[in-house]
Amino acid sequence: MIATNDNHSSSYGELYLRKACEDDCDLLFNWANDEITRKNSFDTKSISYDDHVKWYENLLSDSNRVQYILMDKSEPIGQVRLEFSANSVELGYSIDECKRGLGYGKRIISLAVEQVKKDYPNVNEIIAKVKPTNVASIHCFLKNDFEEQYQLYKLDL
Repeated sequence: MIATNDNHSSSYGELYLRKACEDDCDLLFNWANDEITRKNSFDTKSISYDDHVKWYENLLSDSNRVQYILMDKSEPIGQVRLEFSANSVELGYSIDECKRGLGYGKRIISLAVEQVKKDYPNVNEIIAKVKPTNVASIHCFLKNDFEEQYQLYKLDL
């Protein structure tokens, strides 16, 4: 079981992460079905609202996953999800389509890394899976000192 801190302790100027709650379901649904987000996801199909609600309820009750919302003062900017496994965490994020290209991707990753270091001292690595076509995210991870480890090649039959 992963211990969590409900306070928004990570900050970057006026930016901070807050733990997601039930009220964020619709916001996250809209972000998840954004055209660019779907294109950059490994599963590119649109998500039905019913499937999203079930998934989100499971996420909120799963002690090995934590969902945060990136806030700029009182405005939600993006989301970052942490999925824990042993001493590792997988990080995934997205930024509201109206806020892309403004540096929030780099900042949300930095805040998530800060949060992991503070609240999860047993974690010794953070990984992120990014499509090679998602140049913006690759750039954001590299700017946060992530290193490319390998590339995966796939053939759909």
